Order: sequence, then C-alpha cells, then structure tokens
Amino acid sequence: MTIDTPLPDKSKIDDDGFYYRLADCPDPIRISKQINESGARRYKGFNTFYDASSFVRMNSHLSLHETTRCGEGGIQRVFMDVDAKEKDFGHIPPHQLNKACAMLIASAYEVLHRSGVNAPDHIELVSHRQDKFSKHVVFPDAYIDANHYKCFYKELSQTFAFDLDGEEMPPELVKIIDEGVYDTRHNLRLHTSFKFGSNVRLEKRDHRTGEVEKDGIFDPNTMVTYIPNERDRAPLIYKCPDGCKGQTKKEYAVDATDDHMKIAEQILSQMKDEGITIARMEKPFIRLNVDHSKPCPVWQEARS
Repeated sequence: MTIDTPLPDKSKIDDDGFYYRLADCPDPIRISKQINESGARRYKGFNTFYDASSFVRMNSHLSLHETTRCGEGGIQRVFMDVDAKEKDFGHIPPHQLNKACAMLIASAYEVLHRSGVNAPDHIELVSHRQDKFSKHVVFPDAYIDANHYKCFYKELSQTFAFDLDGEEMPPELVKIIDEGVYDTRHNLRLHTSFKFGSNVRLEKRDHRTGEVEKDGIFDPNTMVTYIPNERDRAPLIYKCPDGCKGQTKKEYAVDATDDHMKIAEQILSQMKDEGITIARMEKPFIRLNVDHSKPCPVWQEARS
C-alpha cells in the first residue's frame, strides 16, 4: 500500500522551498536562513542528517542556522556557546579568555562525568571578531533531553564558578557562557556558515594544535539537533542531578546536605598533620590544600 504524503501548502513556502513560519515546518531537523539584518528567517525541514548535510554543503553562500528543540523535548547533543564581547570583557587579556574557555570545557567534562557520561571528545567552532570572542563547543557523543538544558547550564555555571575561584580568575568570567542559546527554538549558526552581513565563517578549531581550518567542508557531527526516534543510538545521556521531572533519579555529591558538609569538615579538620587542610567549602564542593611534602597517611611515603 502506498501512502501519499501531502505537499506543503504553497502559500506557506517561498520560491526556494522555505517555510515562512517555523510552526508550519513539521520535520525533526529544521534549518533556517536569515534574510535581513533584523533577523527575519525562513525555515526548511529534513528527516535525515544526510539530507540536511547535503543542503548545507550546497548552500554555503547563505547564513544558515539550525533551529534547536531546546524546551521542546527530544534528544539533542550537549553544547555550549561561549561569547565575550569587547565592551564587557575588554579589561581581560586574550590569554586569560582562552584559559577561561579551556577551564569551562573542563568543567563541562566534570559535570558530564558526574552524570555518568564519559564523553570521549568535543568539537570547537570559532568565529572570533575584533570586538568579540566567539566559540561553539559540541560534544558529539554526549546527549541530553532538550527539556533539561537549563539544568545542565545551572550545574555547569556553578562548577565553572568554583573552578574559576580555585584558579583565582576574575569571577565575572562565568558570564562567558551564553545562557540564551538554551531558550526555546533558538537558532544556532551552522558550521561553515557566514554571519549575516559578514564574511566571517564558523570554522572548526583543532583543540589539540590550535589550528583553525579554512574553507572546510560542513561536518554534520557539529549539529546539535538529534532525531528522537534514534534514541537507542544515544546511550550517553546527561541526567539532572536533582532528578527533576522526566529524568531518572540518581544520587550524586550534589545531593549533599548541610549535615554532610559539617561531618566532612570535622573529618578533614583532623588531617592537618598529614598536610591536608580546607581551602574553601561551598556545597556540594570542598576544595583542599595538600602539602605534598608531608607523608601520605596511608602509604607513609611522600606524595608524588
């Protein structure tokens, strides 16, 4: 039996096959093109990464974005958007911004690890301008229920703030995480695409060598959108530490109570002779100072 799929109403699409309204686009992968400086968009839908990738590669002259399902549910890749505008962070030198970005990525790995997600790698996409430090970070093998990005952001920002404090970095650097990208139906620029009205592409950066590609070919692994019916192919899914609705409750250190912290403080206060002291306590984290010249209380040897 053949089932005919109805064609889109021609009044809802433009001459290039783009929908005027996102609500009329029924497909799981949605790509938008920006058509003017004010941010007006048209939308095209796809059912497979292959079709979406082919379209992006053939339309590298357009300002293309993927419209995420944040707040709508379904499985997507874990990602972050790092922004530091000159007017807000001009007092912070570039090397410190780069260090903060590396620390943020390390904090994200820490958050994922606590959730049982051992992501093997990440992809960095850069689009720096003279007046703005801009980087997208995608974890191609780490996933999240799109309703829970705000939970991930909250845990990430707390961890990052704590790590910044430990390195005595400016606390305002926590604001380099762009929370706005986790809003419903956010449009995230695609790899190799230009920003509208600009000749600056979003390009891959090799985080091992620091080299930035030039005129690269679109990589579908940089896309955040993930097709819900392929959930069985996404075994590494972030779970909210507080077990919020829709997630499997798991016990993590973030469930520590004030009584737990007091007990830990009492135990650690008895380890001064072993060279272990508390540098800072902020539930659920405890940062320690360790005097490595003191012998290990277990092995009775100097720590390496």
